[in-house]
Amino acid sequence: MLRGLGEAEYIEVRVKQEMSSLDKMWASFVGMGLMIVASLLITFARVKLGGFFRVVVSIIAFLLLLISIVFMLASLL
Repeated sequence: MLRGLGEAEYIEVRVKQEMSSLDKMWASFVGMGLMIVASLLITFARVKLGGFFRVVVSIIAFLLLLISIVFMLASLL
């Protein structure tokens, strides 16, 4: 526990800590990697697949894109 702080203040300090620069870097790398995988999946789905599998792979790519957006926003904060 931090000196001079009660339990509630210590918990508040712990919650307000920001990500370190290294954590932000890794979050942005993960976000970029997921974007690359999503774009490759969309390209594969449009070129090689058809019907039901095309829809499934496209939905998976879209979900990966949403997750990558979350990681990229986390790296900005």
